[in-house]
Amino acid sequence: YYSLRHGQCPYFYLKARNFTVLWRRHDTDAHSSEPTEKWRCPCTAHISKSTRELRRTLKDNWVEYSLPADTSNVIGEMDEQVGAAEGISLTRDADEGPNTLLKVEGHCNIGGLYEVILMISTKLEGPLLL
Repeated sequence: YYSLRHGQCPYFYLKARNFTVLWRRHDTDAHSSEPTEKWRCPCTAHISKSTRELRRTLKDNWVEYSLPADTSNVIGEMDEQVGAAEGISLTRDADEGPNTLLKVEGHCNIGGLYEVILMISTKLEGPLLL
């Protein structure tokens, strides 16, 4: 992750038990007149097979994300219903299917995602990585 932030590699991925995260660094535009700060990481992260619990943890920690594959907003609406009434259960396909791909953008959100993953790894009894 630190190599990605410092421009030494174009991508970094983490394979966890329930999800995979791919961080991808964007090339900065050499012709841009806007100054870039070396400590900022111009990258996005994609999380595959996100669970309702992971999405809730991200929201609770102020990490904003989008669901680019959920064009009909089914997952987003189900998450809101579950948040309002905890008795509603989702099927495993709806909770971890291909529509649950998350996209995280922005310096603060990328940093927040990294912090959430560190927090999750310290709460687990076993290793986070496979």
